[in-house]
Amino acid sequence: NPIAAAGLMKEAEIFWQLRGEAGARQVPGNPKRGLAQAWGDLMQVGTVVVMGI
Repeated sequence: NPIAAAGLMKEAEIFWQLRGEAGARQVPGNPKRGLAQAWGDLMQVGTVVVMGI
């Protein structure tokens, strides 16, 4: 399911950013929090994930 995979990749990107493992995509500074938002099922399902260290 590519819709679910897209949402999961957003969460993975936050994880890598918070750990400083995002390589060339790494945001400057030392991020402490991240937020991912995704829609699915023709915009019938919405999810927001907040991560922090």
